[in-house]
Amino acid sequence: MRIASIGSSGSSFGPQVHFEVRRNGQVLDRFAGPLCQPESFWVPKASARSLRPAVSDYEMCERNANSIARDGSINEKSMKPILCMFVFLLTASTGLAQQPAPRPGTAHPLPPGVYEIRPIHADMCLTVMPDGWPRVPHLSQRPCTRDDSTVFLSEQRHHVIPAPGGGYFIQVNTNSQCATVARGVVFGPASIDVHMCDTSTGEACSANTADQIFRLVFSQAGPGVGANHVGDVYEIRTANNECWDIQSGKSDAGVDAIRWACNGQSNQRFRFRYITSLPHREGLACAARVGW
Repeated sequence: MRIASIGSSGSSFGPQVHFEVRRNGQVLDRFAGPLCQPESFWVPKASARSLRPAVSDYEMCERNANSIARDGSINEKSMKPILCMFVFLLTASTGLAQQPAPRPGTAHPLPPGVYEIRPIHADMCLTVMPDGWPRVPHLSQRPCTRDDSTVFLSEQRHHVIPAPGGGYFIQVNTNSQCATVARGVVFGPASIDVHMCDTSTGEACSANTADQIFRLVFSQAGPGVGANHVGDVYEIRTANNECWDIQSGKSDAGVDAIRWACNGQSNQRFRFRYITSLPHREGLACAARVGW
């Protein structure tokens, strides 16, 4: 039975649902708990601070405890965190989406989507680390959050988008930043950094520079079927046919992802755990162009 429809329009931050509880035209629930009021019909599932799109609104709500009117009506300031909380509740209740079947042996073997990327030699997830002199944002392995509430925005959620000419570019944090082989490195390992995606004007499906396009080479199928499938394993190859690598094969948290000569070791093989389909029109259009 359908209980709601999710959509995105205008200047919305992503797919969302407008949801209210009313009796005789009056709003019953004042959306309390993590969203400021003392009582609520919501069953708390997680801190609203885990919902990255709603953080600024959540903090505003703390500073403006009366942003939800005394009569239970909802004003503009309170709307966005409420929507984010409802989208999270839908996600938590339905679990992860089922990944479309892969297409080994093709230019785009992995279904486009939002993924966790896990090096198989360690129980970790590739994570975007913030910039801090002298480093730019980059990828390193960190413990997985194991929290599927942050479906679209997270340092451990990667948008894998096909490039029409073959390969993929990997967006992070859905903010037009892409995994990029460190620039200016002549000798030695090159880190996998995060830079603005170098897409052509009016062309969201291509990159001007080869250091942001990566080829996925199928390695082994992951166990499980349907929504219980834990993800297939791939090598991630650069334009010069080198591989993403967890430096020195270490399993410690904080070890960087680098570009290195392919050697077939487990620290160069990554499990792509499917979270959901691409949430934005541009990525979906890229997928459609290559037949996904």
